[in-house]
Amino acid sequence: MDMSGQKDFLRYLKLAPNGGYVIYGNNSNSQIQGYGVLTNEIFSISNVAYIADLKHNLISVAQLTDANQ
Repeated sequence: MDMSGQKDFLRYLKLAPNGGYVIYGNNSNSQIQGYGVLTNEIFSISNVAYIADLKHNLISVAQLTDANQ
């Protein structure tokens, strides 16, 4: 799952009030507040989870390479 905590970076954001939770490696969790598209106009990643309290974007390299096959 690709994730971002920066709402301004996401296009076509669809809020999901019951979006579930993501659990981190230290067993803490955060609520998924919606999904959108992360883009720089040249390259786009769809289905990116918006997590308001996330401090860094988390991108799955495996998902990126699977999408190009």
